[in-house]
Amino acid sequence: SLNQRTIEFIAYSYTLSKDYAEGAKWYQKMVSLEGFVDNTLDLNSLAYTLLLSGQKEKALEVYQKAKAIMPQTEHSYQGLIEYYFYTNDTKNAEKELKDYILMFPRDSYALYLIASLCGVSGREEECFTYLDLAFANGFKDLDRLTTDPNLVNIINKNSYTLLLKKYGLH
Repeated sequence: SLNQRTIEFIAYSYTLSKDYAEGAKWYQKMVSLEGFVDNTLDLNSLAYTLLLSGQKEKALEVYQKAKAIMPQTEHSYQGLIEYYFYTNDTKNAEKELKDYILMFPRDSYALYLIASLCGVSGREEECFTYLDLAFANGFKDLDRLTTDPNLVNIINKNSYTLLLKKYGLH
């Protein structure tokens, strides 16, 4: 009989090889082991693999269960944020991100993601506010910014250039 970490390794290996359906089966074996203690990281791994294998409803259930276990951790929010982005549910992605930012206000990547969502929905002023916060907290991935289709209308603005100069990123 295989132990939890061996099963996790097998599941992860299938995921790396992009055989998500098989990876999900192994993660499900892991979480159904006698003595398995539900934890956010392992449940998020299962949910992510379910999501990539096309089992969206099941993935959402597992992500929600993971968040309920330890709602105050970064990983608890990140799983649902990932789910909502993957399924193009921008309304819920933004809600989760804003809740997350209340708990982790210095996460520059999360601030950038909110800016991106604001950019795609035409909320330019709010987009610049979140970009400013992202830069102030150390976000420097200009390649991501310039290739983000949600920010196409933002990066050509003078305000964007001024923001980059403010942080020495031009």
